[in-house]
Amino acid sequence: MQGTRGQIRTGGDAAATTLGAAPPTQPPLALFSGVVNVKPDGTADVSFDIPAFAGTVRVMAVAWSKDKVGHASGDVIVRDPVVLTATLPRFLLTGDQARSASISIMSKVRRANTQSACRPTVR
Repeated sequence: MQGTRGQIRTGGDAAATTLGAAPPTQPPLALFSGVVNVKPDGTADVSFDIPAFAGTVRVMAVAWSKDKVGHASGDVIVRDPVVLTATLPRFLLTGDQARSASISIMSKVRRANTQSACRPTVR
């Protein structure tokens, strides 16, 4: 055989597994409102029923008129107002008994959960 043997290469997203990050634990979240009418002051309100989800949601909007178009996007953090996390002992052997666990309480309650995520500008 002439020449040198070729190197085996992988493609696609196989390299992502070498970065050491765990795969997402939640299914992707994608919601669509459809066309929304804008109020005379140029604002619009859109509500979604978000399933059990904790993380960052990207909100995107497109606006248009007869001769103009605009778009905008923004991130909104979605989380429960109060989160309780119980931490048990890391190691137990057969026959060991644990009497207590550490409980962390995190509260993010500051105001009503209404956020303005993005403001498209029609140009």
